[in-house]
Amino acid sequence: MRIISTMQPVSTGGIPQEAIPEIGRIGLGKLAQTEGGKVYPTATDYFVPRGRAQDLFTQLYGPEPRQLPICFYNDAEEASCNVRLEIRDRKGDLYAYSDGQTFYFRPKDGSPGYTKLVTLQQVPDIALRTEAHLQKGLAPDKATHIVWKPTLSLRFMIRDFPLVGYWQIMTHGAQSTIPQVTNMVDTWKQLLGSLCMVPFVLSIKRGKSSDKAKQFTYLNLLPDFSLDHARQFAQNRPKEPATLPHASLLNPPPIAQPDHVYEPTVVSLPAGNV
Repeated sequence: MRIISTMQPVSTGGIPQEAIPEIGRIGLGKLAQTEGGKVYPTATDYFVPRGRAQDLFTQLYGPEPRQLPICFYNDAEEASCNVRLEIRDRKGDLYAYSDGQTFYFRPKDGSPGYTKLVTLQQVPDIALRTEAHLQKGLAPDKATHIVWKPTLSLRFMIRDFPLVGYWQIMTHGAQSTIPQVTNMVDTWKQLLGSLCMVPFVLSIKRGKSSDKAKQFTYLNLLPDFSLDHARQFAQNRPKEPATLPHASLLNPPPIAQPDHVYEPTVVSLPAGNV
């Protein structure tokens, strides 16, 4: 259901359960505190591990790692490199998400999952309606932050990590991270036929806005193989890329607010063209 794609998605068929467990999540920021005790999120230029394997991660890569040797284990966009639109409520909880055509809402009764479906064909201005509903009663400076935002979700294995499992990063970055990462993934997937277990390097970097007034961090994905190795990968791939099972993201469990890669601009969505 990726909203930004340069190629047809790879189908993995019906997959009931995950074969690889999640062993951690990687943040691109941390919480800081003012002298008055107010807590606020701030971006970092290094990866911040969370989860049951975070201590081992820090032991292997240090307290402020800026580069990780990774590989994808599934060619499906929904499982490895997905982009969807998200909007969060004033508490920061996920309220709804969309692929640009179908909108999945959190049930009002608090039941798990995002099972309420609305399509653009049914309600052409559903995007603006949702923003207006969540912004109601908020001060203008707070309301401007409650908008639909493209969110990149990366799931991958760290190649030299001693435990089998995947790590996940969720971030915004419509002007930098998302186009760079998705273009890199799509280009090499098209050239090689599959990216399963192909080595890449994921880095975190700092950049400046065009007027140099703001700094922001962004992700950068690069291949970690030679042209000779690329030819070998392509020659040895079957016609139908092999994939490992992974659960669908159709009804993900509620998750914490993703770490923001701060951008100099805020993405806003016009009605009928999400």
